[in-house]
Amino acid sequence: MLSIKKGLIFIIKLCVAGLCFWFLLTSAQIKLGLCQYLFSQPVYLTIILVYFIGLIFLGAWRWYVLNQSQTIGMNYRATLMAAYFAGAFNNVLPGSIGGDAIRFYYVFKHEPQKKARALISLFSDRLLGFLAIFLIIFVMSLVRLSQLYTDPKIAYIMGSCSLFCVSLLGAFAVGLWVVKRTTLVDWIEARYTKRWMIPLLSFLKTLRLFQMRKVDFIKCLLLSGAMQVVIASIVVLIAKLLHFPSLSFMDYLLVMAVTQIINLIPLTPGGLGIGEVGFAHTLALLNPGLIMPYATVFFIYRMLSVVIFLPVLVWYGVASPSLRWV
Repeated sequence: MLSIKKGLIFIIKLCVAGLCFWFLLTSAQIKLGLCQYLFSQPVYLTIILVYFIGLIFLGAWRWYVLNQSQTIGMNYRATLMAAYFAGAFNNVLPGSIGGDAIRFYYVFKHEPQKKARALISLFSDRLLGFLAIFLIIFVMSLVRLSQLYTDPKIAYIMGSCSLFCVSLLGAFAVGLWVVKRTTLVDWIEARYTKRWMIPLLSFLKTLRLFQMRKVDFIKCLLLSGAMQVVIASIVVLIAKLLHFPSLSFMDYLLVMAVTQIINLIPLTPGGLGIGEVGFAHTLALLNPGLIMPYATVFFIYRMLSVVIFLPVLVWYGVASPSLRWV
């Protein structure tokens, strides 16, 4: 029964994704014919693919630092390969199995006695990514303060994304303070045994193991910021390949930060269609009067990420289900 329910939910999400792309195609916000320009300048295309590979290395480096802070002894090579494989599940096979589950599996495979610390490391990795996104949105909000006053739509989008990030960071900070400075978790566990509370209590108790040096925090935050810059650079190069008008790099940096939040809305598998709509509309709000099929840019960004991660799935199918090279 549970598998049938999951299957129906996935089919509904695919239908929503199809409707989103139908809207984008009929409103000319995506023009598939523009994809031919990708091969008109192979140098730019090569640079874009190198940037994508750089993203994998930066993300693996951040996760490696976090693993080390949690005394998880996976070396960088193993971390890189696991991160690359996990990225394939996030970008090529968006479904019920996420990349975080794959990363947890390989940490558990290397050090099964550190399951709780593996969860903390993965959660911290996500958290620092959101922190970098929040800082970008916050700084750009200050830069565009006058525009926020005159355009409530922009203020709403940026405010909503900021609230999401702040809520997540705030909940983590409060939870960390509670589990380390009080006995509330033990008190709740002793008096309430509701099944729905077990995962929450387990996570709160896991937080007790959280530890991170300031230097590791700063290093990971800088890596997160560098990743956002690389992502924006990829989008700028794609827009240039498609012969779109030149826009501010800061616009693309902000739009991609917002789009990554919108892409998390669980209405479609992996945010298919939702991300494209959010990218195009946010960019249009920042540049009133600009009428171009900018959703094509994010669509191509998504397709190129599939190209980058597809080889690891081919290797997985040919080599071994256990992925021996990790």
